[in-house]
Amino acid sequence: MDTARPLLPRLGDGGAVVLMTPASSPAAVHALAAELVRRGIRVNAVAPGCIEAPGGHGAPLPPLGRLGAAEEVARAALFLATDATFTTGVRFPVDGGLSRP
Repeated sequence: MDTARPLLPRLGDGGAVVLMTPASSPAAVHALAAELVRRGIRVNAVAPGCIEAPGGHGAPLPPLGRLGAAEEVARAALFLATDATFTTGVRFPVDGGLSRP
């Protein structure tokens, strides 16, 4: 969350922040969202896992039975940034079903 902080003054009211890190805790995402709600800024995080990397071998397969693609992570981030206009404070796993509620 600290890496996003220096950019917040440049973000217009009503904007969106999408953090991209598997380490984003739900509590930290929710705290930043609560801090920026007065400005109408939505804050969410995409938490990728089991994403195919060039030259990667031997990675455990998630329940969906395949590794994810970088494009799938990008689509989730784009959704949170543009279409999820009534969503804030969530950590959105893109991990093929590995994480559990």
